[in-house]
Amino acid sequence: TYTDDNDNDFNDLHFAAREGLELFALDLGAKFFLDLINPYLTKLLGSNNWIDLHSGFTAIAWLAEPCKKQFKSILSNLLK
Repeated sequence: TYTDDNDNDFNDLHFAAREGLELFALDLGAKFFLDLINPYLTKLLGSNNWIDLHSGFTAIAWLAEPCKKQFKSILSNLLK
């Protein structure tokens, strides 16, 4: 379980989440997963909070390979 006393817990959660995004996209199908996560990406990238922005850009980076065809059509709208 996650504890405030152990900095390694955060790193483990961080890496698991990043890898999980890519695996979900691959296993569920890029189009389905991107349609599912698109509202969250839009919200993160529209935020004024730098942590939200970083999360959105990190998610896009990890989804770039499995969702490259789908990103070509929606990426410009996400970054507005």
